This record gives sequence, structure tokens and C-alpha cells, in this order.
Amino acid sequence: MNLSPKLYNAIQANLQGLPYSPEKRELPPYPVESFPPVLRNVIKELHQNTQIPVALIGNVVLATTSLTCQSLIEVIQPHTNMPEPCSLYLMTIAESGEGKTTINKQVMKPCYTFAAELIQKYEQQVVDYKRKLNVWTIRKQALASNLRQAVKKGYSGENEEYEISKHAQNEPLRPPRPNFIYEDTSLKALVEGLSEHPEAGFISDEAITFFKSYLKNNPGLLNKAWDGEMFDFRRADGEIYHITPHLTFSLMSQPGVFMDYIKKHGVSARASGFLSRFLFTWVESSIGTRQTTHEKIDSEYELNAFHKRIEKLLELNGISLNAPNASKKQLTLTDETLTIWKNNRAEIEKKIAPHGEWEHIRDIGSKASANTLRIAALFHFFFDDSLEKISSVAVECAIHLMKWYLNQAGNIFYPMSERYQFEQDVRELHSWIMSRILKNDSFAILKNELEKSGPHRLRSTDKLTPVLNQLIFQGVFAVIQVPPGNALYVTIVQPNGGVNSPRGFPLYSPCKVIQSRENTRGRPYDVFLK
Repeated sequence: MNLSPKLYNAIQANLQGLPYSPEKRELPPYPVESFPPVLRNVIKELHQNTQIPVALIGNVVLATTSLTCQSLIEVIQPHTNMPEPCSLYLMTIAESGEGKTTINKQVMKPCYTFAAELIQKYEQQVVDYKRKLNVWTIRKQALASNLRQAVKKGYSGENEEYEISKHAQNEPLRPPRPNFIYEDTSLKALVEGLSEHPEAGFISDEAITFFKSYLKNNPGLLNKAWDGEMFDFRRADGEIYHITPHLTFSLMSQPGVFMDYIKKHGVSARASGFLSRFLFTWVESSIGTRQTTHEKIDSEYELNAFHKRIEKLLELNGISLNAPNASKKQLTLTDETLTIWKNNRAEIEKKIAPHGEWEHIRDIGSKASANTLRIAALFHFFFDDSLEKISSVAVECAIHLMKWYLNQAGNIFYPMSERYQFEQDVRELHSWIMSRILKNDSFAILKNELEKSGPHRLRSTDKLTPVLNQLIFQGVFAVIQVPPGNALYVTIVQPNGGVNSPRGFPLYSPCKVIQSRENTRGRPYDVFLK
């Protein structure tokens, strides 16, 4: 049976516009309303004043909150009942000119000021340390001279040895260098720095420096820092460092730089678990659409309020530096919030299961519940640092925000997924079959033509079969057998369920449908063909 003119025209239109990549999914806007009031308001104000994309501002605000709070709190993981850090890893991908550097400096100003003050104080302490060390060294030399004189004179020197030993115990200690923010550093320098001050931030508005560094090839430290676990590092001179670092990671990258990194190192980075710990944001460019005004829009009231709260928390950081053994506040979930968190965790598990919406980001999804817990703890503590029980509002807001980040990761990594390649294969095979059938005046074509002349990637049974099965499963094609030769043909399935016969057979010749939508399994999702 030949195609109807209506169906023929529809197929022609389909062929002309057949996509070879999936249409970009429209995602909801960045969930600003999920942030607690002070954070929410500063994001809105900065966006209004600068026209910098909301998602970009939100990531910097989150990074600032994480950096400020990570040394003060930890959250009890419900499944292990063990504390874990509240540090976040954030990856922001945005075009040059979107305002990455500008907003980073503006939002994190108190953190950079705090870092500079720590170094200034450290340098003053070093001056005092060197003065004390000089005096101590002179005394050491004098005591050594006394011992030599005693031995020369034939005395045992026991008293002199005792004085030397006693003096050695009073050697001045070099003050630890409090590196609070790293922008570009080597693995060795980072380990040495974290051994002295184990809680810091790696903040870079030009992530190319990280992507080109040796540090990226050693995710062990970075993974341990996110996990809050001990990391052992042996220097070339044999010295061993045993550190338990906590890091806030905020990388900002241009799209080309990021994609180049993914192309070269994405497989190993995901296999190691490094990328799975990140919250990803691909910022939609606002260049060319930003509104300009010669008037000052606002007084930056909300930014000042945000900075005031950050400065208060940084004061607590300073106190903790002077009391290194001070314990962090441990935040826990109530029974109500635990139920909410567990239900969300179960929902994520369904979506990262085979054929689920997020199956291609299973590694990222597996860390999503932990990141949700951390965000909830940060929101709760930033809003009110007096309570140890995380509110249900904080958990629900964190869930909403985390869902947005998972959708972002889903979009970013989808073109690299097995599912994407499969869908591409389905579309390509669909186009090829339709083209052959239309050239054949809509008659069915021999099935073995697909293996002989079809798309090159699919010229083998193991690759062709699942792709063809998907098209059959979606009701686009069927495989029929026509006597007397019983050859197999691929034919179009018409809207009424009818099929087209091969060329040379009577219009209504009997045929046997070997594969149809009803008896052929495919993937449990439809591939978009229009």
C-alpha cells in the first residue's frame, strides 16, 4: 500500500528538518527564592545593579558561604551517623565578559580582606619568631661551648648536657602560615599549605590555570578534602604529611576551556569521582541583552547586610584559628527533616537508575544527597547559628536548589552520554531508511540493505539491531516477511497500522509482520524524531 499524500508530505518535512542533536531542554530559572533572606536579597540586588546572570551570582554567594562556614560547622550524615564537612565544590561555566571576575571580587571582598589580614598578622608573627629564634640560637651556641670546655677540662659534662637538653625544649615554634584562599598553586604547595591551615578555599575566576596544572591530575587530595578524610603525601625528600583538609572549590571557566578539559580528561576525572562532587552551572549568556542605565539603581543595602554577616562569621573563623582544637558545631536533622531528605534521596535514586532521566550522571547523582545535606546545613547556619537542628524549610530549599544543579549537570554531560549516541544513531538510521523508502516510491526495502549500505557505524548486527528495534518499538517501522521467498523487508507503519509491501508484489499481497511495536522491545523512552 502506497503512502497517502498527507503522510508523504509529512515525511518529506520530517526529512528536511531531521535533527542530529537533541533540542536543548529548557530548564527553569535559577531558584533564587530557595536561598535564605539575606542570601536571596543580595543575589537579587546584585543582578539588578550589574545585570550579571543570576546563576553566576548565586554560585559565588554559595562559594562565599561555604568558605566562611566550613571551619565552623559539620553535618551528621544520617546513614553513617558520622560528621562530614559542609564544603561545596562549584563549577561555573560562562562566556568571557559575563562578569565572573567582577562579581567574584565584589561578593567575596570580606574573605579576601580576611585572608590578607591573616597574612599580615602572620608576617608580624614571623618577625617576632625570628627575633626569638636568634636569641635562642645564641644561647644554644653558648651552652654548646660550655659543654666543649667541660670536656676539655676532663669533666663529665652532665650538667652542661642537661642544660642543652632543657634549652632544646624551648625552641621557638614557627607560626603556621594561614593560607585562606588559593588561586593558583601546585599539589606540593597546596599540601604544605593545608598542613599548616587545613581549611581554605580554592577560588579561581580563570579555571584554565587549574585545568593546565599538575594538580588536576591528582584528584586524590581534592576528593579527600571534600570527604573530610585524611590524606597522606610523601615529598621527594621523604617527609610525609598527614592532613585532614577541608576545601571550598570554586572554579569559573569559559565554555571552550571547560569542554577542552572534558575532552582530554573528562573520563578519568569522572572515573576518579572528582567531577561527581561538583555543582555545575552553565550560564546563559546575557551579553547583548543587558539593560544599561546612567542612574544608580540601588544603594547596595543588601550587599552590605550580606558582608556584615560574612564578617561576623569570619570573626568566628579567627577565634577558631586561635583555638585549633575547638570542636565544630554539629548540625543534625529532625525526624521530620530526615523523612523529607530520605524521600528526596529515593527520588534521585530512581532518576539515576538505568534508563532514568539522570542515568548519564549517575556519579553526580550519587553525591547529590550529601550535597543537599551540606547546602541545607549552610542555609540553616547562615540564617541562625544558634540552633543545632536543621529546619525543614532549609532542607526543602536545599532540595529545590540541588534539583536545579542536577538538571544543569544533566544538560552539560548529556552530549557525552551513551544515551545521546544511541539517540543520534536512531535519528540517523531513521533518516537513512526514510530516504531509501521514498526513493523506492514508498515501497518496503530489503532489511539486509541496512547492513550493506546503511550508516557506516551501524553496519553490523550488534550495533544495528538495538537501533532498528527502537524505531520499531516507537511504531515508525516494521519488519515483514513476504512469500514465496520469505525475504525480510523494512516498511513504514502507517497511522492506521497498515504496512507497505515491497515493489513488485500485488497491492494487498499477504505478508507476515515479524517485528512490530507490539512484539519488539526497545528502550523505555521515545527518541524525538521531528
